Amino acid sequence: MAIEKALELDTILHSVEAYCSFSLGKKIIQETRPSYDPLLIQRDNARIQEALQACVAIGPMPFHGFSDITNILDNASKGRILSSQDLLKVYQVILGVKGVLAYRDTLVDVKHDALDDLLSTLIYHNKVANTLNTCLNEYGEIKDNATPTLKEVRIQLRNIDNEISAVASRFIKTHASSTIDGIVTTRNGRCVVLVKANEKNTFGGFVYGDSQTGNASLYRTTSTDFHQQQKTITHYRRTRRNHKNL
Repeated sequence: MAIEKALELDTILHSVEAYCSFSLGKKIIQETRPSYDPLLIQRDNARIQEALQACVAIGPMPFHGFSDITNILDNASKGRILSSQDLLKVYQVILGVKGVLAYRDTLVDVKHDALDDLLSTLIYHNKVANTLNTCLNEYGEIKDNATPTLKEVRIQLRNIDNEISAVASRFIKTHASSTIDGIVTTRNGRCVVLVKANEKNTFGGFVYGDSQTGNASLYRTTSTDFHQQQKTITHYRRTRRNHKNL
């Protein structure tokens, strides 16, 4: 401990930590302690020397996309369901590994035996990367073709939404004198129209609330209930299938 204080190790580690690309590297730096083993010192010095030579020759090693996915992999190993954002992080790390290995392949004219002791442990999981690329877009959203049935389910949901909109439009057309500006919106996932407050109880539907002025009300016609129920059932089936397949 006295030596660490004399060397101002905390200050040194804090300075080195600023160059880390993500949290896992920072954690490793924070937990670093002095070593007095000659073999370890020689190994680490060789790696540092080769890394410096590589940076001078072709630039720094790329670490784009890397993040700490320890908890994600732990959850996967326990059979827990991963979110699409979790899968996106895994995909980005796999691409990061691909970038690092591609960097290694460019070190033809740079000695990198010591670095290769580390880099040779990396594996690019091409099959997993291709599967995730097929299932996810760049924002971590699940694509229509992620599973054989998902595209069909999403088409059904879009059709139901169109039917609900058509019902709401017919209501507005039929009750033009009672509605305001033909406005159709959603509340709590339900399609509602804006009607005059003094007529909100004349249609037999459900009132979701009034405007601040009290002159208008958000009204849901009962004729959309069947379509809304079908949408809820379809959405539930889609969620179940996504969890099962992903």
